[in-house]
Amino acid sequence: MKRLLLIFAALMSLNAITAQEAASVQPKEEKPFKLKPYGFIRNYFYYDSRENIQSSNGLYNQIPKDESLNTLGEDLNEEASATFLAMTTRLGLNITGPDVLGAASSAKIETDFNGFSSSTTMLRIRHAYMKLDWKHNSILAGQTWHPMYGEVFPDVLGLASGSPFQPFSRTPQVRYDYSVSNVKLSLAALYQLQYLSVGPQKEAANISYSKYGVLPELYASVEFKKGEFTLGAGIDYSRIKPRNTVDVVKIKANYVTQKNDTINIKNKKVSDYVNAFSPMVYVKYSTGMFGISAKSVLGENTAQLNMMSGYGESDIDEDGNREYTPLRSSTSWIDLSYGKKYKINLFLGYSKNLGTSKKIEGEVFVRGAKNIDQFYRIAPAISYNLKHFIFGIEYELTTVAYGKKIDDKCKVSDTHNVSNNRICSMIKYNF
Repeated sequence: MKRLLLIFAALMSLNAITAQEAASVQPKEEKPFKLKPYGFIRNYFYYDSRENIQSSNGLYNQIPKDESLNTLGEDLNEEASATFLAMTTRLGLNITGPDVLGAASSAKIETDFNGFSSSTTMLRIRHAYMKLDWKHNSILAGQTWHPMYGEVFPDVLGLASGSPFQPFSRTPQVRYDYSVSNVKLSLAALYQLQYLSVGPQKEAANISYSKYGVLPELYASVEFKKGEFTLGAGIDYSRIKPRNTVDVVKIKANYVTQKNDTINIKNKKVSDYVNAFSPMVYVKYSTGMFGISAKSVLGENTAQLNMMSGYGESDIDEDGNREYTPLRSSTSWIDLSYGKKYKINLFLGYSKNLGTSKKIEGEVFVRGAKNIDQFYRIAPAISYNLKHFIFGIEYELTTVAYGKKIDDKCKVSDTHNVSNNRICSMIKYNF
């Protein structure tokens, strides 16, 4: 009997070991999907002292328009306006899910009512992307902020977020980040959607320029971050195709009739591109109640970033083929803030038209106006900030130097200043 009990105990022990081993080889239970909704109700009131280059029913404000004088010498653009809108109210969803290929997976969907059609109540996509995050590497695919907007941006109340001094765009992209210690390297390939290049089409801002350019916009950067200090530099390359076809008129000598023949060629195919490089540097530091951030861009044809830029035709041959030269600009901003619950801000921005590197022989295509020499903005603000509630008021003085003369490299002279005074107040409830 004793021997039987020993055998039974041994079998039970073996069974327990086998059960443990079986449990150890069972597949791990996948992480469940977690959904976290967020958003806010946001109301804006603004007053402008004159007409401006703007969108979103005036909420997205950039620069004042040049004088438009009638026969009496009255400036038709010196016209005040005001409105109150809640169309930037926002709703989003953060998603985390099971590991994919050994990486933590996540996604974001975000929308608001600031549609980019003729309707001001159209639901539109802001962010829609997925991300895989390993220890040192991550891959993002979908629509989100352009890397030149980045994580260093002005802390202002206005919807334009410092544009046109700050690059501003959300765009479909694939981005790879590699992080080690305090350094992050980033590479991205992007295509346009809502924020577009300009050109000769009937709708000057058109997605076709990027689409038929075939190559994506490319971006590379390196960033150092330690504690509350961030320092980075990047460069952006873009290629667009302004035209697929051109109409050509040729004069050909006719030795039989001793007269010249005119030959009209309709829709001749062309393959001419605009290439542009835009380097950028930025810095940010915050400690306690104080924060400072700044960015500087040496831009070429940065219209797709909602900046005042474009390009011109530098050569046109007899077959209608064109060479293009991008407009260059130096644009910088600095933003200072102090406080938490009660906070004051000061934004300063400046942009200078540097012209083109080659002489212009044909048309010039720009976002903004062709006769801008320089412009600046001074924008102080004060706000009251709680966890779920923010109220603030901001004053913007934006002044543009428009010129009467433009040389063959798009440099502007004989200038006069035009200013807009904007008062903007915002009230927001976060959830």
